[in-house]
This record gives sequence, C-alpha cells and structure tokens, in this order.
Amino acid sequence: MAPWIIAAAAGVAVLAAAPTSNDMLRGQWQQDTSFRIDSLDGKAPPANLASEKTTSDRSCYDADETHSIGNFLRSGVERQCAGLNISASNGNLSVSGNCQYGGATIVATGSGSYSATDFELTIHGTGEVNGHRVTLSGRDGGHWLGTCTS
Repeated sequence: MAPWIIAAAAGVAVLAAAPTSNDMLRGQWQQDTSFRIDSLDGKAPPANLASEKTTSDRSCYDADETHSIGNFLRSGVERQCAGLNISASNGNLSVSGNCQYGGATIVATGSGSYSATDFELTIHGTGEVNGHRVTLSGRDGGHWLGTCTS
C-alpha cells in the first residue's frame, strides 16, 4: 500500500475517535497542575509556602465530559468552583470565577489555549485563606494519552 494511503487511513482513524461536535478527544488524559503562593498579606510568603506545588493525574473522561473544553475543565472542579465561567473559541480559552477550597475563597482568572488533544491554562487568583490575604498563580495543562483500556 502506498505511504500516503497509510497516512490518510491513520488520519481518518484519529478523526473517527472523536465526534466532530466534541472539543476534546474522549479517553485517557494526563493532567498536570501546579500553583504557588505569590504573596501573603501583601508580603513575600515564607519559603515553605513559596515553593511550587504540583500534582499529576491520569484519568479517563467520557463523551459528556469531553463534549466541550468547558465541560472538561469543570469536571475536575465541579464542587469547588460551581460558578466557573469558561469562554472558549478558536483554540483560545478564558476562565473566571470564585472557588472554595476548605476555608479558602479564591477569585480566579485565567487564559490559555486548547485543541482536541491538549490544553494549557495560566491562572491567577486572589482571596482569603485562614484569615490571610493571598495572591497565587498556577498552571493547568494536559494532553490526551489515548483510549481507555477498561
């Protein structure tokens, strides 16, 4: 078989993996999230709070969760950020809203980019944690790994 036919068949197989109405491919995703506290009560935070905290997760997402980048991002913070506003168009992404984490209330904004196979979001937040004013910054990014095995 000619190489261009093999390449075309592979392209059709990838397109068949996700309905065109979905922003994101359903299946397994690697998601990496990091954040750091930039200031605490208007001052530099102590060294133990200033270090960047990172988490990584591999999860399977179904057709409802990948129907749009908005559904995808909301699926991970549904309880904490119930009013999260997400605007997505032509690969550009914008988020804003209030999030509750334990005793903390954070007003977050962010921007980034997305495609069917990856996304990148930079986040900035201000709020109050245990009676202290904080500013923080972070990053949330992910990429599609393939179909889920189970």
